[in-house]
Amino acid sequence: MAVKMSEASGELGPGVRVAVRAGLETLVGTVISRYENPSGARLVIELDDRGDGGDSTISVPAEDASPVTNESEVPPPGSWVGEAALVRALTDSIDQSDSSWVEEIIPSAMVGSTRYDLLVSGPNGATVVVEVKLAQHPVSVDLADRIWHQLMTYRTHDPSAKWLAVSNQHFSPAAMKFLNGHGVTTWTWRNNRDNEGFVRALKKMLTETA
Repeated sequence: MAVKMSEASGELGPGVRVAVRAGLETLVGTVISRYENPSGARLVIELDDRGDGGDSTISVPAEDASPVTNESEVPPPGSWVGEAALVRALTDSIDQSDSSWVEEIIPSAMVGSTRYDLLVSGPNGATVVVEVKLAQHPVSVDLADRIWHQLMTYRTHDPSAKWLAVSNQHFSPAAMKFLNGHGVTTWTWRNNRDNEGFVRALKKMLTETA
């Protein structure tokens, strides 16, 4: 895709396809105007349909936008932030839900000598151990194996605990087969539109009977 520039060489202008980082996700759209203010140049961008009823246009500093020359190369959500930020987003999604089914939420929990990304317990005593992994590509079997070994260490503290693996990337069929075969539920969280599904999956794990 050819990148259109404004008359000033190197400046992003109307018609340019751009990517903008917003929280844990990447928003893609088209520049519809550029203007200057005392703090520097800003772009008004018409966003691609996100399907969540969010704003269709945004205004951002020009330096926050990058031209998209190949849309298959848009960075995956969460690729520029630490896993701790994704853990916070997951924790917030639970807090903001009707969480009467949750007794305790412990992010970055130290149990013995091992740190776990997120522990969620219900009033019935059930516990779900959540392991978060950010990836640049679909989750491989090798990464799935590392996730499993991290999760299984918790069984010495609670043999009845359930396991949930979360990534910003899809799990490859082989990785999903491996994890599901070991009793691990998998979930892909790419942006806030996945909050509802994540909470629904977690609630099911905490409330369903063995």
